[in-house]
Amino acid sequence: MKCKSKSAEWRKAEKLFSHLHASSVFALAGSGPLPYSTLEETDRDLEELLDECPSFFPALFHRAEYYLRIGRNDEGEDLFDQGYNYLIDQMNDQAEFRVFFLQKMDNLEKLLRYDLAIEYLEKAIQEYPKVAIFYDYLAYYLLLMPKIDLQKAMKIQEKALSMEPDNDCFLNTMGWIQLLQGNYNDARKNFKKALEKNKHNTSSINYLDATDYMQRNNISYFNYLIRPVDMDKMEQIAQEGEVDDICHFSRLYNTNRLDAFTMHHLHTESLLPHEILNIVHPFKDFMNAVEDTVGDEVFLYENADMLIKEARYFFFQFVVRYDNIHEHFIEDVLKSLRSVYNFFQEVQLVTPEKYQLLVERYIPVTKEFTDKIEGYNKIRYNPNLEKEEKERMVESLFGL
Repeated sequence: MKCKSKSAEWRKAEKLFSHLHASSVFALAGSGPLPYSTLEETDRDLEELLDECPSFFPALFHRAEYYLRIGRNDEGEDLFDQGYNYLIDQMNDQAEFRVFFLQKMDNLEKLLRYDLAIEYLEKAIQEYPKVAIFYDYLAYYLLLMPKIDLQKAMKIQEKALSMEPDNDCFLNTMGWIQLLQGNYNDARKNFKKALEKNKHNTSSINYLDATDYMQRNNISYFNYLIRPVDMDKMEQIAQEGEVDDICHFSRLYNTNRLDAFTMHHLHTESLLPHEILNIVHPFKDFMNAVEDTVGDEVFLYENADMLIKEARYFFFQFVVRYDNIHEHFIEDVLKSLRSVYNFFQEVQLVTPEKYQLLVERYIPVTKEFTDKIEGYNKIRYNPNLEKEEKERMVESLFGL
């Protein structure tokens, strides 16, 4: 049975999907960890939905993204292909196709599946050869592949700019291509031109700084991501007293460090995309709790001393962010800390001694919190307790 768009079967599927989509793998990504069982239940519901309406492509893409996220790549790729074919068949309006399709490309980017994004952008360009943004996306993803074809990316980006020469995002991508080529002067010109078109283009602002630093020190983009912190600039910002600027400054370094971790494992193929995300997501969840706890203080990932000293308190702040937390989330945090900080010692952001101390500190802390997590969940879900009483009992449970 093939249910066409807006048929009775389609409308029924659409109504059900609107409820299920709240449990999307991407809706979950920004709101903290949830049990895998929740995602599995949603997937089973979507499977039933597709039995009734096999051509309901939003559900096909949703299931594809879920399977790609958990490493069931063959199934995920097959579902994505089915979704794309039904999308092409049923969505004939170019503007609607463009919006929906680019959302799917953004999701593949989140999944680190740049290879799939490239494959389907090339197909979309065959269908809609005059949509400039498809060329920009394609050139951008080519730059993120382990084996970068700069010449191909340049040719594609020239096509995008030939259609929209004043697009600040397109100019920014061209600048990045030139930066990776070592063509610093032309890269700088395009970043500045992008900022003339849109002064709020943060990518161009950051890439301008990267261009100056890379040219001055004659280093690669990867080495730029793990550059030493500019303590003089940080001190200057601190003296000026702009808290937002200090936070932005430190978070830029932290983002760069994690980008370097991801780039390293993608380029060396030492971890698969979903394995990288299994490390990066719990790491970021934990570090978000740390950043919220330290508040206005400068916090850099390489400041292992702070993480070691306040291990129990930071872990407590991480746990109480969530009403219900499972043991494997805590175990995932330990695994992520070990993996990321092992990389940091390899690139000399932390010393081997600090890495060892951090691991030795967090192993017993992780075990303690894992052992107490059942009691924590019972307190949080006790309907007979007031909020203040729950907070007091939780602090007592963890000895704080």
